[in-house]
Amino acid sequence: MSWVLGIAAYQCKTLRRKSQRRREGFDGDEQLSDIATSEASPEDRLIAHDLDAAARDVLGMLSRQDIETLELVMSESRPDGATFRKRVERAMRRFREAWRAKHGTG
Repeated sequence: MSWVLGIAAYQCKTLRRKSQRRREGFDGDEQLSDIATSEASPEDRLIAHDLDAAARDVLGMLSRQDIETLELVMSESRPDGATFRKRVERAMRRFREAWRAKHGTG
C-alpha cells in the first residue's frame, strides 16, 4: 500500500508541477478523474476505489496530527525542512502499522 500511495503522490506532484510550468490553473479533481477514466479499465477503477476506501478507513485510525501531516504532503503549500520530513516519516510509519493491523499486509 505504501508504494501505491507513493506512486499516487508522485503523479499528483508531477501534474501540479507540469501545470505550474505552463501557467495553467490546476483543477486536480477534474484532471485526475480524466486520467483515471481514460486509462483504467472498469476492473482497475474498482480496485482503485476499494484501495481508496481501505486507505480512508485506516486514516480514520490515525491521530489528527498524522492526518494533517499526510494531507500537507499532498498539498501545494508543503513545508520544507527536516522537522516536517521527520513528521511525515513518523506519520507514514504509523499509517503502515495501522494498515498491517487492519489488513494484515503491507
